[in-house]
Amino acid sequence: MLFPKGNFLEDNQDLAEYLYEHYSNETEDVEVLIKLKKNQVLFHQGVFPSSVFIVKKGVLKVYTVDGNGKEYIFSLVKENNIIGYSTLLSNTPYLYSISAITNCEIVVINKDFFHSLFDSDSLFLKRMNANLIRSLIAFTHNAHIIANYSVRERTALSLINLDDFFTKLSYSDGFIDLSRMNHSNIIGTSVESLVRILHDFKVENLIEVDKSKIKVLNKQGLIKASGFI
Repeated sequence: MLFPKGNFLEDNQDLAEYLYEHYSNETEDVEVLIKLKKNQVLFHQGVFPSSVFIVKKGVLKVYTVDGNGKEYIFSLVKENNIIGYSTLLSNTPYLYSISAITNCEIVVINKDFFHSLFDSDSLFLKRMNANLIRSLIAFTHNAHIIANYSVRERTALSLINLDDFFTKLSYSDGFIDLSRMNHSNIIGTSVESLVRILHDFKVENLIEVDKSKIKVLNKQGLIKASGFI
């Protein structure tokens, strides 16, 4: 079986590139730049959208919180990605919250401009629909992993995907830089269980651990540990 890419990742960079390539003059008139500090919330679940957001710098998490206060992270969002357009298409309140994992710079574009693109640019709409389908596939695949794979297997999968995510950042130093709490909320386990498994992977020479940072040393070994081969 080919190893599935895209898990825990949110990537629609092609939309942002298309937007600025074709509508740079228009976006300059309607966009506003805001800055978020680490842990600051961009928007909360249940709020109706009034804007679309483009991440210019930093990393954010897409998550929900259950009645017991337990957080579950669906995906991470990196620079040059668009957030919130799917909710505009469906005309519903946000089903998730988004907050900053690092200090972030976000471009805010009002929804009226995006609605005008829905009506006037069929190619842009097709690109949005294609990205929505990819997001749905990733979400479905992730739900399958949470339901059917052990914590060790899920941890191995997360390390493979997070390594791919963080090494593609413009300021990457080759390490996964994510708190243990956020990492455990991606996997769907406790911090204590995650720490034990990371220790095992370190002993097995699959990863290197430097405080909160992790470096993948043996990706094939992690794929084997994940149960995909």
